[in-house]
Amino acid sequence: SSPFPLRNALQKQIGVARLHRAMCKSEVGSIRASIDRRTFMAAAGALFTQIDADGDGSVTYEEFDDFFAQVSVPSLPSPASSKSASQKPKSSSIPKKDVVDKLANGLLRLSNQASYDGKSIGLFSDGTDIFAAAELAVKQVGGTAVIIDPKSDIDDIRATYGAGECFAAFVPGVDVLKRTMEGRGIECAHCGYYGDGAPPKFFVVLGKTSKTGAEMQKEADLSGRVCDAKTGACFQVGINVPVYTVDELAAAPPIGSPSR
Repeated sequence: SSPFPLRNALQKQIGVARLHRAMCKSEVGSIRASIDRRTFMAAAGALFTQIDADGDGSVTYEEFDDFFAQVSVPSLPSPASSKSASQKPKSSSIPKKDVVDKLANGLLRLSNQASYDGKSIGLFSDGTDIFAAAELAVKQVGGTAVIIDPKSDIDDIRATYGAGECFAAFVPGVDVLKRTMEGRGIECAHCGYYGDGAPPKFFVVLGKTSKTGAEMQKEADLSGRVCDAKTGACFQVGINVPVYTVDELAAAPPIGSPSR
């Protein structure tokens, strides 16, 4: 089996990302991806020590996966003990099946595939019923839901989104949409350790709104173009990230379609 070295900072950072992904996918204990970065990093270091039984500073991928398949991890705190405790609690009501199906069908339409095959979507959850439905919808299409506290600072948001290997995001409203893209925001979640930044493939706004996805896309400077009000001339500027409301998902073209 191949070694999984943890001797230097870069390798350990990549190891932390793998650890985070394993936690999110296996849902070990009550661990959620909304744990802040400092708390997570400290806990990850303690876990690596447990996994590295022989103390040589490396483990195999097989040992790493076996550890999460067999062991519960009480040493990691739940979000309630981190600064994410300010996040609203999840609704205890059961999401309506028609809402879950609507979101799931929309996701499949966007991907134009039968399954998301484990791909991760960031859920900037405000604790409302619609986010509980979104989490089930992501799982229903074979994806992985990474819960992110929208009240966290942008560094924690970027770290969680990147460590979870998310490629798209659900947000409650346009304010959170804009905040996630502050500076380069989550576009640069993979900058530095992993290579160049890459913006999300799409955003879905789950909260009630009178605005269209295109209007929110423009408001958040995600339309990739700027037009002069006097001349009508338009220029390609910045990045183009589609934004959809829940109702727009039913008619959304597959990502990459030239119609948007």
